[in-house]
Amino acid sequence: MSADTKGPEDLRYAMAISKSGQVVGSNQPLLELSLLAGWFGYLLVAPTWGFGWVEAWHNEQRAVQTILLGLVGIVTAAVPRLRTALVPRTGIGYAAWVLVAIGLTSALDAAFVVPALVEVSLHVLLVVLVVVTASAVARDPVRLALWARRACLALAVAHVTGITARYVGMLALGRPLALDVLLLGYANPRFPSALYALLMPFCATLVADPREIPALRWIGLVMLALLWAVNVALGTRAIWLAYGFVLPLLPFVVGWPRSKSILLALAGSALAGVLLYYLLFVGVPTWMGTGTTLRSRMEQLTSLSDRELLWAQAWQIMTNKPFLGVGPMNFAALGDSFAAHPHDWIMQIGSEWGVPALAILLWIIWRLGQAVYGSVHVDRGNDVDILAPLAATLVGLVYGLVDGNLVMPVSQTAYALTLGILLGLRTTPATTGVASRPVLAAGTAAFVLASTLCLLAYTASTLPQQPESERMWRVTSRFPDLAPRFWQQGLLR
Repeated sequence: MSADTKGPEDLRYAMAISKSGQVVGSNQPLLELSLLAGWFGYLLVAPTWGFGWVEAWHNEQRAVQTILLGLVGIVTAAVPRLRTALVPRTGIGYAAWVLVAIGLTSALDAAFVVPALVEVSLHVLLVVLVVVTASAVARDPVRLALWARRACLALAVAHVTGITARYVGMLALGRPLALDVLLLGYANPRFPSALYALLMPFCATLVADPREIPALRWIGLVMLALLWAVNVALGTRAIWLAYGFVLPLLPFVVGWPRSKSILLALAGSALAGVLLYYLLFVGVPTWMGTGTTLRSRMEQLTSLSDRELLWAQAWQIMTNKPFLGVGPMNFAALGDSFAAHPHDWIMQIGSEWGVPALAILLWIIWRLGQAVYGSVHVDRGNDVDILAPLAATLVGLVYGLVDGNLVMPVSQTAYALTLGILLGLRTTPATTGVASRPVLAAGTAAFVLASTLCLLAYTASTLPQQPESERMWRVTSRFPDLAPRFWQQGLLR
């Protein structure tokens, strides 16, 4: 396409790429970009080689997450333009604060009050992270969408490279392939899949974008196929359920012509991934005589793995305590359970925060969905940019109906960033509100600071107790595995 026939979106995209190494103009949110760079470092290091701080991966991921969330909370409370974005202006904003108020009431009524207050604080700061991300993206949507895709590709490359090194090492030593060859920073195979589920739409969008650098598109295609192969080998089922639901839904949301490229990239790479799984994890080990220990557990696709017991437990709480539930995080206090959360975000909110809180949350999601849907059909300017966070947001929601991706620190953080990118692409920067509502802005800042202090104080006081908590669990529990929630041993006692 010649320069004189390029549309405004193509010109903006070209300018974004040409200036990608610079930060120019008053429109560039330097502070927000610095915070987002910190979160990229977290997602890169935490689930791969780690920070070398805490021996338990989950505990280290949570501890670093709380520190970064605390930093985001302090900066947001201190910077007027970020405080502005937290001041409610619409029904969605007011409903969110009502939801927080219900959560606080439920926490004060809970058996374990302090952990309940910490859970509310954690979610408040995750919402602040969504707002900060949206604020950054809204100020420079083309370039931020571009770098979001490239950041996800970099994360995918880091994971695939680490897994490849382990794979080659195991084969070179003549050892049978074990599941831990795929687990860089986790003990549970579902945890990396929860992150990969969010990365893949961004990689697919990069692959499908003809304006991208050709070499990056080819790298993205290879990474997609290998990530699918890894997920088959991990045997996780939630990711297939999520994509099996979202991919057919996407054309109804944005139309077939606009979603065709990303759908073909995801579906084609998934097929290639299945073939690569049989080649790399079945064929090669068999040929080398090292065994075939990575037979996928996908044949258990219809098994609920006892989740129905957790859902029945959550439903019983919702019927017995419908208004306030048992309190945020207090599902983890229900005896010697094999899980610290229901593995379903709807059941979790309903049983812990109460049915009214769940109704408000579902209404907020519905209204946000309506707003995104309406803006997608009005503005056809940046189809490629919006498809990735839209698909990833839907995948994360469906994934969370059968698993704990919205509870575990890395995937929880990745989802907050994804939602922030989506909302930032469909909103404009907030520029008013603090001056006209100084009392409300000051109260918002104070509450964010209080949430930050609560979260950091709990982290500092309970992290040193984790070794003893884990020791007592192994001595007294009838279950062999830990039950992670806030910490690796997450049951409240």
